[in-house]
Amino acid sequence: MENTFSKDLISSELAGKNIEYKILKDAIDPAHPKADEVRYSDKYISRLNELYPVNEIFGEDIDAVARGNGVAQYMNNILIKNHHNIPAIHGKVLLEVILTISANAKQWQPYIFDISNSKNLGEITTAHHYLDKVEKIDSKYRINSEDGLLMCGLAVAKHNNLAIPTVYQNKIIVVPSQTFVEYIANHK
Repeated sequence: MENTFSKDLISSELAGKNIEYKILKDAIDPAHPKADEVRYSDKYISRLNELYPVNEIFGEDIDAVARGNGVAQYMNNILIKNHHNIPAIHGKVLLEVILTISANAKQWQPYIFDISNSKNLGEITTAHHYLDKVEKIDSKYRINSEDGLLMCGLAVAKHNNLAIPTVYQNKIIVVPSQTFVEYIANHK
C-alpha cells in the first residue's frame, strides 16, 4: 500500500515510546482486554489521535462501528495482499477489530494481546519471542486458536504496512499505522 499522506508523516519509531497503560476495570479475558477495560497511549498513537480524531472520521457512524456494524464500509476495497500464502482476510479481521476497539474508546487504540495470560502458545512465553515468530511465519503455520489467528493477522497487516507491533510488559501492542488510518479517513 502506497504512502500518500495528506498530513504530517508520523515516524513508526514513536510506537512504544512514552507508554501510558491504564487498567480501567478487570478484563473478562485477560489475554485480550477490550476497549472499556484498558487505555493505551504512546507517542505514535497520541499523534494519530491529534491528526485523525476518531469522532471526525466515523462521525455519526461511531456507535455502529463500536458495535461492529458498519465496519465494512470503511474496509471496502482496502488492498491487502496475502503474506507467505497466509490469506489477506486474517489481516483484515485484525484491522476490523482495531476499528471497533477505537470506536468504542472514541480514540485510536491498539489491539492488545497479553502473552502472560494466553494458554494457547506452546513454547512461546514472551512477547518478543511471539514477534520473532510473526517475522518468520510461513504458510505451514497451523492456525488452531484465536492466538494463532492473531499471529497470522499481524503478519499480514504488518507486511502491508497497516499495523505496527510493539511490546509493553509482555503484551503485544498492535497499533494502527498511519497508512491504515489515512485509508479509513479517505474511504468512508
